[in-house]
Amino acid sequence: MREYDPDKPLIFIHVPKTGGVSVRQVVDSWYPHRFSHYFSPKTGMPPRRDLSQRCADGSMPVVYGHFNRLRGFGIEQYYPEATQFITILRDPLETRISAYHYLKSLGDKLAPDRRPQGTLEEFLISGPVGMLNYFPVEMTEANYKDVIESSFIEVGILEALPESMRRIAARLSKPFDESQLPHLNRAVRFEGVSGEAKKKHKEINGLAYRVYDYVAARYSQ
Repeated sequence: MREYDPDKPLIFIHVPKTGGVSVRQVVDSWYPHRFSHYFSPKTGMPPRRDLSQRCADGSMPVVYGHFNRLRGFGIEQYYPEATQFITILRDPLETRISAYHYLKSLGDKLAPDRRPQGTLEEFLISGPVGMLNYFPVEMTEANYKDVIESSFIEVGILEALPESMRRIAARLSKPFDESQLPHLNRAVRFEGVSGEAKKKHKEINGLAYRVYDYVAARYSQ
């Protein structure tokens, strides 16, 4: 993976349902001048920032947030000049299950077109998990390894979050203690999943699993 260059902007990609709210608290302690990139239906798109302008303390910009190209606020649309990234991934099945329960828990707070329809199993096979939409470029079978190795300083996994954060901290020359890592924004689960639904979900999300497995293998060594 690439070496961190503090003289260039840094983007933390918050893939939904991968511990991003908890991780953000640690990142805030490292970069108190960082700014957010989150879409709000009420206020519109996040403001575009000039990544060449240093922060008030003289540091280069650090951006943390959601970057979903399919919803019009991906990295390519907002920060095409960015070259170094960090993110946390999660098993695609667990990501989708967590998203379902979280979205269901929001009820009427969520726009009708974003509310899960039907059962959990129907939701799992209704379409692909959105994980790959948050990467800095479109991920393909041909490029995913190169994108990870050439564009990312570190990629962690939720299943090994403390170790992931230790590695990220080391790459950034930042302090980290596991006690810094809170456990936030967990949704209560109320539906199970059959083996057949899991199989179909994996068939639909073949590339997402390969991307996740490629990163996860680094944490099993």
